[in-house]
Amino acid sequence: MAGKIRAEGGAALGVDADITDPEEATAAVERVVIELGRVDILVNNAGVGMAGPVLNTPAQEWERMLTVNLQAMVHVTHAALPHLLSAAEDSPRRVADLVNISSTAGRVARPGTAVYSMTKFGVNGFTEALRQEVMRKRLRVSVVEPGTVDPSSSRTRGTRSERR
Repeated sequence: MAGKIRAEGGAALGVDADITDPEEATAAVERVVIELGRVDILVNNAGVGMAGPVLNTPAQEWERMLTVNLQAMVHVTHAALPHLLSAAEDSPRRVADLVNISSTAGRVARPGTAVYSMTKFGVNGFTEALRQEVMRKRLRVSVVEPGTVDPSSSRTRGTRSERR
């Protein structure tokens, strides 16, 4: 995607990082700042969804959802927040944006989605609390809650249910 943006005259940088690791998340944000000069917008879109009943679901699936859906978002946000606040003060737009991608499962839980829903409720709670903390600093914090996505339309597929 970064190559296509550059080919059309835009500025883009693709950074590979394991954002579940706080040091890699910080390094990725710092690389963006070094190479592009600033961070004006952050979209936290990493996520996995593994459906299944609580009974008999492997604990490793729960850990994966907690790690990717919550911890990775927190790591990247923590690393980017000072840069976003700085951009809101001195950018030509005089505002910066942070967008967290959640799910309708973060508002309505369904059978077979207990841990996934818990992570998305967490995304929503984190987003709202952060929004309230920085609202006077011209950092717009928002959440997008897509509904069910047809996994067959995805370009990449994970394991059994590592799909959003």
